[in-house]
Amino acid sequence: MNKYLGLLFFLFLSGAVLGQEDDTLALKEARDQINLLYEQEEYEKALPYAETARDLSKQIYGETSNQYAESLDDLAFLYHDLGKLTKAEILYRKSFSIAKANREALEKLDTTGRQVTIDTIKNSQIAYSNASNNLALLCRDIGKYEEAEVLFMEALEIDKQIYGEKHPYILMGLNNLAILYQSTHQYIKVEQIYLEILDVCETNPARYYPYIAQVTNNLGVYYRRTRQYTKAIPLAKRSIEIYETYIGKDHGNYALGINNLALLYDYIEEYDLAGQKFKEAIRLQEQYLGISDFRLVHPLRHLAGVYVYKQKYKEAEQIFKRLEDIYIVNNREADISLMFVKQGWAKLYISKGELDIAYQYLDEAFYILSNKNYKLKDIVLDKVDVNNLFQKDDYIMPLLNTIHEWYLLKSKELDYSYESLKTVYDFVVFESLVSKVLLKKVPKKEDKLRLLSGMSKTFYHCIELAQQLYEKSKDSQYLKNALGFAEYNKSIVLSESLQSTEAFSFGGVPDSLTQKGKELQGQLDKLEKQKIKATNTKDSATLDQIRPQIIELNLQQDALLKHLKDTYPKYSKLRYEQKELDIDEVQKELLDNETALLEYFVYDTTAYLIVLTQKEIKLHPITFRKGELAKEIKTFRKSLSDYMFITGKPDKAYSLYTHSAHYFYEKLIAPAKLEGISKLIIVPDNLLSHIPFETLLLEESKNQDGNYANLEYLVKHYTISYSYSTELLLENKKTAQRENNGQLLAMGAVYNGLDSSVSASRSPLQTQLRKTLAPLPSIKQEIKKLETLYGAGQFLYGEAVNEATFKKIAGDYAIVHLAMHGLLNENHALLSSLAFSENGDTLEDNFLEAHEISNMQLNTDLVVLSACETGYGKFEQGEGVMSLARSFMYAGVPSLVVSLWQVNDKATAVLMENFYSNLYDGMSKNNALQQAKLDYIKNVKGIGAHPAFWSPFIQIGNTDAVNVAKGKTWLWWLGGLAGLALVVLAGRKWLKRSEYSLR
Repeated sequence: MNKYLGLLFFLFLSGAVLGQEDDTLALKEARDQINLLYEQEEYEKALPYAETARDLSKQIYGETSNQYAESLDDLAFLYHDLGKLTKAEILYRKSFSIAKANREALEKLDTTGRQVTIDTIKNSQIAYSNASNNLALLCRDIGKYEEAEVLFMEALEIDKQIYGEKHPYILMGLNNLAILYQSTHQYIKVEQIYLEILDVCETNPARYYPYIAQVTNNLGVYYRRTRQYTKAIPLAKRSIEIYETYIGKDHGNYALGINNLALLYDYIEEYDLAGQKFKEAIRLQEQYLGISDFRLVHPLRHLAGVYVYKQKYKEAEQIFKRLEDIYIVNNREADISLMFVKQGWAKLYISKGELDIAYQYLDEAFYILSNKNYKLKDIVLDKVDVNNLFQKDDYIMPLLNTIHEWYLLKSKELDYSYESLKTVYDFVVFESLVSKVLLKKVPKKEDKLRLLSGMSKTFYHCIELAQQLYEKSKDSQYLKNALGFAEYNKSIVLSESLQSTEAFSFGGVPDSLTQKGKELQGQLDKLEKQKIKATNTKDSATLDQIRPQIIELNLQQDALLKHLKDTYPKYSKLRYEQKELDIDEVQKELLDNETALLEYFVYDTTAYLIVLTQKEIKLHPITFRKGELAKEIKTFRKSLSDYMFITGKPDKAYSLYTHSAHYFYEKLIAPAKLEGISKLIIVPDNLLSHIPFETLLLEESKNQDGNYANLEYLVKHYTISYSYSTELLLENKKTAQRENNGQLLAMGAVYNGLDSSVSASRSPLQTQLRKTLAPLPSIKQEIKKLETLYGAGQFLYGEAVNEATFKKIAGDYAIVHLAMHGLLNENHALLSSLAFSENGDTLEDNFLEAHEISNMQLNTDLVVLSACETGYGKFEQGEGVMSLARSFMYAGVPSLVVSLWQVNDKATAVLMENFYSNLYDGMSKNNALQQAKLDYIKNVKGIGAHPAFWSPFIQIGNTDAVNVAKGKTWLWWLGGLAGLALVVLAGRKWLKRSEYSLR
């Protein structure tokens, strides 16, 4: 039996794919009967013929032959579909061992010079590929995902060599991988594969129609799992139409299509439609399968779920009892589908409020999912190995979420006693540990973020319960744990990326493999960029061209990661070990008696403020009305960054700003009660990352006189720095000593438009972008003053400030200062860019994009982005603000100065002069920026003191002073004073006339 029969209904092609013809009539007749009965889905009846074929193959060809191995696979397939997975696995592994041994024997013969025919080698390869794929299908179904992936990829590589890229075997090999990737939450790879298969199929619909139907259905399932319901529903309907056209309604795949459409209606809460479609699927299957066939389990349990939601408990109970009978009749092993039935019972009793009965079913479901190793009572955090507890990754979190819900309800029933809260807390901590294990298994950033978006509720409850337990016990360890939970929801993707870089550096990996990893990621990023542009322009030809390239590169990247994990144990340990935040170490290494760390965690209508000082830790819940936080931050940012509003309606702008700034002080800072503290480390979360805390007002101004200089800004009372997470800051502190040349690289771009010769080599989008870049006259003076102060280094302006030069030299400097336009792409963060000067380079386009920055390796102590919105971007749960600044963190930079909105050209030049002067004098980075802002406020009159001009820049990461070579200071001070005088003298006039540029 061919390796794809168990996956799809390709017995239409059985005559073409069964392989070589058998030598005896009896064996041929037995196999013909197997195929006929398999197509009719009569698996039990096919078993005797499969056993006969096995015995005949052994008698005719011997028990070491590939023919015998193939007969074992035929029998294993039937056991597989009958749910006898243990028997199936034994047979699959025996078949695989035979095929592998035969292949290796032929390879040895070939290498010793003995002649082996091409056909013999080819047949051996085919047998090995079939056995690999069959075993992989079983491994996927029982949750042995890593083994399944290796086997699928081996089979696919062999099939490509034998059949070419467009053969049906290749398409189904890719389909196998896509289903596996869905099971392991690697969704970023899935869509590309399905679309590529459909592209090939559409070239010859008559030949490929079974594939079109199945893959269309699978793509719809992918969209359902990723909550893209508007894409999923048309695909589900299309697959049903194809099934009806080619195979009719009397087939399992047609009923499966109906069931999948019903599931979509269930997900979008169209429960009446969902119920109708589930009933239709059940009726169709009953007509040709009977009322006890196991394939009825899926639509029945989903229909029961609809009844539970609609509180039709009697109807739901009848279905669940029928499901249990079906298991008994079919003598099925306690597999994952039974786990779903047990979970369904539990949800029913939870809905009815009968929690004790619900617990029994949850216990049984958990036992099945944990490979029959653990009951719920066995969960002891220091004894259970969560790394190997579960194998079916895609089913873990839904069950744990249901158990989580049960524990919360049970605790409420027990009036939130300490013991009940502790039980809930222990389980939720366990749940969070499982979440971390799942995230470690997923290699792609986008898939990690997708997983994290569904885990925020778990971490929220961890913090909430920790607070409640602390209030009852006064055990500060609960608060320390709360900080750990808040941390994990921050920059886990960035942290793991830096952990991966460390593993490459110190894991004994050869430079050649490290370089290969970088090249593969670089190529993938370039293709992703092309894909985004082609999607936006609806360029289907380009999409068709790059899609197979993306798939191939992903496969190569998977193979490389598997090789590294298996071959370099030190790399594997560094790359995959779970790091937990050591709060005592944070207090020792990051804090002194004048410093407090304020970490925020935002979920729904609650924010938690965790205050950590050198001696204590406190936790403060902050509540908001629904939608209040987003609304207030939008208002606050308008009062801070809308230059036209600030200068055009000064009275209204002043009132709005002072009110918003004090509102956020009262909400976010006042609860901390910061007595004896002069330095703050802010670790924001969610939309709080979009505001500069320096601008918060301790007092709301009672005098509406528009005098911004006299307001009680937070920056006047505290030195403030920021970090994406506490763990990142701690790691930055540990690696403060960096190998660089101790000099400053300052680059100031110039924007003179494009001449026709250069424009011809740029895309229309790049040409249009370049036209929008206004000149920034203050940059030239900014660069000259840095050169006067520091002397040692490179100070470039004009065409010398191009992308190629930056990539070539930037990695060796202690400080990198980039004065230029920043371009934010809120829809696709990896395409946000820094606009360098245009020099007509044919290799680089002079827009340095975020993904290019991330793949660089910079040994720099500090990067200053004297540009617009370099610290602003879309917030992603578990990653933070997707900004240009974050890209430099990926490149290894421990400290940054970045902007949160479009900055004023002249004000920025003055602020940077002050900042670098303070750095020159040996100040820490955060103190240098604070003093620069205070000097600016002190010396600028009228509306010029508005925070819009001095507060957009914030300092992120390591705050230590930077020691670099210095030049002559008297010229610097002369230039700096002249710059300040320019702003003071111009005052309100140049602001009102809008004689300024935004970077």
